[in-house]
Amino acid sequence: MKADPLGFATWCEVNPRLGIVYDHAFIRFDLIQCDGATSWGFWPGEGKCCPLFPAPGRWEYPDPHERNCKPVKQIPDTRFEKALCDCIKESKRRGRTYQFPCYACGTWVKDMWNCARARVFPVPPKPSPVFPPNEILPGQCIRLPNGRIICG
Repeated sequence: MKADPLGFATWCEVNPRLGIVYDHAFIRFDLIQCDGATSWGFWPGEGKCCPLFPAPGRWEYPDPHERNCKPVKQIPDTRFEKALCDCIKESKRRGRTYQFPCYACGTWVKDMWNCARARVFPVPPKPSPVFPPNEILPGQCIRLPNGRIICG
């Protein structure tokens, strides 16, 4: 059944082909419910499969393809699962129009996945060197706007 016994959220695709094309993508929760549903998908509005221009979409929950899930990604961390559910709830409140109408579902899933990842596994900022103002450190060289190079 490909169910995760620990209940972690799964990034699903339906009918993946060649690793780049799929019919639909959605998020499935195997043992918990996220805002009352076991899966969430984003669909183009007005029942169009692939509208010519970006348009507001709608959420389906549970996703109609819930049983056809081909797992793409799973993160074994309950904090991630909860963060993913929070991101979905926030997405519902915002409403969405996606740039890529033919794969709006996959774009939405990727956005939700990245939202949860940023909350649970934040990337620490790179430390920037702090130098006293107007001081050049030994071994450091700078080029002034007039082209002159000064080394410490």
